[in-house]
Amino acid sequence: MDTTKINQLKGFIDTVKANPEMLYRPELGFFKSYLESLGATLPPKTEDTSSAEEEEEEQRMPRTHETHGESSPKETPQEEEEEPIVDPPKPDESIFNDPSDPEKLEPESEAVPSTGPEDKVELRDDEMDKQNGLKQEATEALEDGDLHKALDKYSEAIDMGGATALLFARRATVLLKLKRPLAAISDADAALKLNPDSGRAYRIRGIANRKLQRWEQAHSDLAAAQNIDFDEATEEVHKYVDEKWDKISQMRREYQNQLDENNKLRKEREIKKRRAAAQKAYEAQKEADEEHHPQSSSSSMPGGFPGGMPGGMPHMSDPDLQAAFSNPKVMAAMQEMMQNPANAMKYMSDPEVGPILQKLMSKVGGAMPGGGFPGAH
Repeated sequence: MDTTKINQLKGFIDTVKANPEMLYRPELGFFKSYLESLGATLPPKTEDTSSAEEEEEEQRMPRTHETHGESSPKETPQEEEEEPIVDPPKPDESIFNDPSDPEKLEPESEAVPSTGPEDKVELRDDEMDKQNGLKQEATEALEDGDLHKALDKYSEAIDMGGATALLFARRATVLLKLKRPLAAISDADAALKLNPDSGRAYRIRGIANRKLQRWEQAHSDLAAAQNIDFDEATEEVHKYVDEKWDKISQMRREYQNQLDENNKLRKEREIKKRRAAAQKAYEAQKEADEEHHPQSSSSSMPGGFPGGMPGGMPHMSDPDLQAAFSNPKVMAAMQEMMQNPANAMKYMSDPEVGPILQKLMSKVGGAMPGGGFPGAH
């Protein structure tokens, strides 16, 4: 028997012992008749019992369904208002760019030079002699300080085909001196395509990116250049770029951490919302079942199914079960299995009912409602 009801009954008996006049109240007539049928001697009725005392005693009586009819209505819990989740604005990395930076270059509008014919990899001997002559002329022009002539000669040599990574790197150096950082980056890319270990190409591209204030790319290129072929003259610019990049990467990490935290909170709220919806659906179904099947016991299935489950009904705080028992198809299947346990086999492969049966079986030790699977005995 329910311990709560036993305690309520004890409280009622104690109240009657203290105030036996209560037995003469009309609503307790059934109890008075029961005591008399057992041969009990009841104290005489006292006529001067005040209504105030009766009301006071009634307030002290345990509130049971027998004495007060239906229980007090449940209070609907108020949903807590959740603060909106607001993602931080994307960080503005341009704050680390110094407008007065003397090394800063603007991207040029000129087209990048041609990288030569891709299908011509090898040159004839006479072509190689001519190409070497052009490279020599470019070197002499550089010694004379004529950057434009040096660029023209390097470009002629490259247009002949079969250009090496070193040739592209040399022209990239000239282009950077002519304040054409995008063209220098293009030639450095071509050099690295031919030789991925060209420290010179990484260095030129890193410095070009530094002048364009592309701190992430500059950091990566200069780190690679110094790792492949350390250059003391490059170390100063390398440290300057690293300082910029450290600040930017820190800002990015903080931004990403906040996004991750917000996404985690959104997921937690979504799970909470789904569980609340499942609980609400379950309680609504349970209330409807109690209205239509007031005689259902605690061991019966939701909806008043006969038979119950071995070991009692599993704990219905499980959101999956709560949602399942608000599904008409699942409820109909359970009703059918209660009437004939052999029907359980045909529902095991059902995508909606099967998983619920498996979960119920795990919660009640493998037995099915209504007596288990056919042949289990």
